Amino acid sequence: MDGTHQKSSCLPSRFALRAATPFGTTEKAYRVFVEELPPVVKPGEQPTGVRVLTKMGIPIFLSPPRPAAQAILEQVGLQDGKLSFRLRNSGTSHFVAEKIFVRGFGSGGDVVLDQQLNGWYVLAGRTHSYEIAVPDAECARMTTTAVEVQIGKSVLRERLQVPQASCTP
Repeated sequence: MDGTHQKSSCLPSRFALRAATPFGTTEKAYRVFVEELPPVVKPGEQPTGVRVLTKMGIPIFLSPPRPAAQAILEQVGLQDGKLSFRLRNSGTSHFVAEKIFVRGFGSGGDVVLDQQLNGWYVLAGRTHSYEIAVPDAECARMTTTAVEVQIGKSVLRERLQVPQASCTP
C-alpha cells in the first residue's frame, strides 16, 4: 500500500436533502450512521495484526421555520434514597443540557452532596429522566437539594426541602 486514499466508486461523497415543501412546525431528528467495513480477504490470505474499524452516528436536525426550544426542569424529588428529576422540551426544536449539577445541603448550609452529570440533547416534545442514588450517609445529613441545568446562557434551577423519610426505602 502506498499511503494514498482511493475513493470507493459505490459510495456517495456528499449527501443532499432537498424539499419542495417546508419540514413542518416541529423539528425532525434523524441519525446517519457511517460504518467502515473490513477489507476483503482473498482466499488463502491470512490477515495479521489488530484492525480497528470506525462506526459513528451523526445526528441530523431539520429545523422548522421558527425553531424554539422550551426547556422545563420538573418533578424534582427524593424518594428511597434516589434523587430524580426530568428535563422536558415543550418547544419545536431540540436543546442541549450542557452541564447538570446536583447538590445536597445540610442544616447549616454545608455541601453534603456535589455531583455533575453528563447532559444530552432533548428533542422537541420529548422528556429525559435522570435518577441518582444518594449514599445513605449523605442522604441522612441533607435538608435541601438543588438541581441546576445549564442550557446555553440560561440556567434552570430547582430546590427541594428533603423530608427525613425520603432516604429510607
